[in-house]
Amino acid sequence: MLEENELLLEHQDDHPQAKVTSTPTSTLCKLWKFFFSFLLLMVISVWIMFTFSPHSKSKKWLRTQDSKRVKDLETSLYSKNCSLLQQVNATSKWSGFKEIVPGTIIYSAFYDDTDPNSPFVRIIAISETFRPPRILCHSRCDLAQTEEAVFHLVKDHKSRRHAAFIVSCTFPRGLGREPGFIDISAEYDDKMTEVTRYPVQSTNDTPHIHNYTICVPPLYGSIPMAKFIEFIELNRIFGATHFVFYDLKLNPAIRHAINIYQSQGAVTLLPWNLPVYVRDFYSIHYHGQFVAIHDCLYRNRGRSRWVGFHDLDEFIVPLVHPTLPLLLNEIDSGQSSGFSVQSTVFPLNSQEKVQANESLITQSIFYRTKKLFHKSREKCIVSPRKVFEMSIHYIVKSSSAKYEKSSIDPKKALVFHYRSCVQFDDLKAACKSLVPENFMKRYKTRLKIRVDHVMEHLKG
Repeated sequence: MLEENELLLEHQDDHPQAKVTSTPTSTLCKLWKFFFSFLLLMVISVWIMFTFSPHSKSKKWLRTQDSKRVKDLETSLYSKNCSLLQQVNATSKWSGFKEIVPGTIIYSAFYDDTDPNSPFVRIIAISETFRPPRILCHSRCDLAQTEEAVFHLVKDHKSRRHAAFIVSCTFPRGLGREPGFIDISAEYDDKMTEVTRYPVQSTNDTPHIHNYTICVPPLYGSIPMAKFIEFIELNRIFGATHFVFYDLKLNPAIRHAINIYQSQGAVTLLPWNLPVYVRDFYSIHYHGQFVAIHDCLYRNRGRSRWVGFHDLDEFIVPLVHPTLPLLLNEIDSGQSSGFSVQSTVFPLNSQEKVQANESLITQSIFYRTKKLFHKSREKCIVSPRKVFEMSIHYIVKSSSAKYEKSSIDPKKALVFHYRSCVQFDDLKAACKSLVPENFMKRYKTRLKIRVDHVMEHLKG
């Protein structure tokens, strides 16, 4: 047997080709094994990366995870949501600013069904101007749904560290119901926060409670009582039926006056409890004015036919019609989202033009700038349901492309602005050329009677 094996080896040595006849098959098999192992390793690596990466969660993945949580949280987290509006008392739970993650604070949320085929929940918020976090919106109607919110940076943020945002969450359509609240979670330091519930206010286009509402930026500091009462009473003469104020730091006397107007249904006072880190000049523009503007805009959808935006030292004055609503109803074609109004300045620092011993500012200065200001110094009155985004002086974006931005003929209405002609070059130049303006004198008797009546009531 040994001899036969030795002969066989000798035979193979004499025929080297016989040794390698199986080599190609063996090599090919090894290559396939290597390729398959490599491919399997790549698939596993990709799966791990997409499964555990915080930025790769698809909507399908989110809904799956949300469905798992709903089983445990259905009663506590989602009960009564998306039920009929009259069964949900969301307003009583609202308390102003609420921090979601450091640097991101939400103020209010509104249901927006301007387009019934594409309803949204609009959240009015403050966040870091150029680095907002990732926010998830959770709703529970017939099915659980989680969507990633879309941040819309409000224009004219002045490049401060923080800015106003309209944060939008899509909402299931065709349900015939509105959400009573929305649940929000956020991503911070690569982790998801706990879910925070926030009430959602309806903006249904029901019969309006108010005809003309005025929204005023956050109030603070020492405000002369006569000035404050004059602002409310003269605007009521001009047709205003409601006022919205934001309490940053009001003195007790003004708050007492507001309480009287609140008891009459003429004023809404909202807390403006800004966190400390967004109160300085470089943190956000003018105490969060753009946040207040958009809260007031959306808050008055379905509540007020018209909404005006201006400060305590400004009056939008109808020059021909008895009231502004009468003027607006006459010029409104139904296709305008709102109207801009040009302004003129009544300078406080022209002492020779000021009548002494007069507590009412509109009855003490009867000279204005010859120049009329537009664009950067205009103010607006809008139909709130037709506007998506506002600036201080103009409508940024209508809620639909079918609505146009209009203006009012300065012969029919003007903004009377009572201020000093300092700080800005255009004001300084305009205040060098003044003309007499006695229009306000016609309201002197009516205004003084109304102001004196309120002042007496405050003393009592």
